[in-house]
Amino acid sequence: MKLFDRLKQKSVGYYLFLVAAALDVITLIIYTVYIAGGGRADAIVFIALVLSIVVVAVLFFYEGLFGDIMAAVPAVCFAVTLAFTLEGSVGNIADSVENIVMYGHKELAVYNYVLAVLSIVGFITSAVACFMRRTKRHKRSDE
Repeated sequence: MKLFDRLKQKSVGYYLFLVAAALDVITLIIYTVYIAGGGRADAIVFIALVLSIVVVAVLFFYEGLFGDIMAAVPAVCFAVTLAFTLEGSVGNIADSVENIVMYGHKELAVYNYVLAVLSIVGFITSAVACFMRRTKRHKRSDE
C-alpha cells in the first residue's frame, strides 16, 4: 500500500496523535534549551519524548493486535515528562514566585511553565486520541 493511500485511510484519532508528536518535538527542543540554560537534565524525559514519537510513527504502519495498547504510550510518556519536569523545577518556580535566588534559577521558571503547559496539552491530546479510531471505517459493498 502506498504511503499517500495509507494517509488517506487515517481518521481524526491518528491526526491527534500527529499533533501530540509535534508537541513532543516542540517539548524536546524547549527542554534542550532549558538544560542549556542551566536547568536540571533528566534522561527519562528524553527517553519518554523520543519513545512517544517512535510509537506514533509505528502506529502509522501497524494496525495489529497491540495497536490499542501502543496508543496509550504517548499519554503515559507525556505524564512522565510532566512529573519529571515539575519535580526538577520546584526551586526555579519557588525563586520566581518569591523573587529571590535561593533554590534554583528564577529566570528558568518561564521554561518550566512552558514545559508544564506543553506536557498537559500533549497528555490531553494523546489521551483523547487513545479513545478514537485511528483509521476510517470501510463501507461494505453490499450496502
